[in-house]
Amino acid sequence: MIYKESAEQIAFFKWARNPLVLKRYPALELIYCNHNTQSLTKPQAARWKALGGIKGCPDVFLPSVEYLIFDTIKVSSSLETIDLKDHFPCLGLYIEFKNPDLKPKTAKGKGGVSAEQAIVFDKLREAGYKVSVVYSCNEAIRVVEEYLTPKLHTYKPVVMEYK
Repeated sequence: MIYKESAEQIAFFKWARNPLVLKRYPALELIYCNHNTQSLTKPQAARWKALGGIKGCPDVFLPSVEYLIFDTIKVSSSLETIDLKDHFPCLGLYIEFKNPDLKPKTAKGKGGVSAEQAIVFDKLREAGYKVSVVYSCNEAIRVVEEYLTPKLHTYKPVVMEYK
């Protein structure tokens, strides 16, 4: 039996491995899934953990820095600082597939994300990665296309006042 989440992820990888898509987005040659998507027996789970596996990691990883194009960067005062999270690219993209039936009806809904996953996702974001939770192949495609499409960013310094 293929679960809905797995079916969506399989459809996504069919898209990502399509030669026409790879020609447009060469970074997709390195996209891969981890073993968290598989049900493991106790011995298999123990071996997976011994090999370095951790619970809560997202299903898919794209090891490609987000393409950002900065226009002018002006630093004219020693009082100006840059907030790294607002102005610099993500180091890679993680995608977590969830069962479409679990999609939250409100913005505050968990949508099937476990407490372990929420902790790991927050740590990945703090480390400079983008993490997206998707409920369909089409959502995942949209996330990847947005991530791999260059965006123009304007540098806006954060001015800190010292008293």
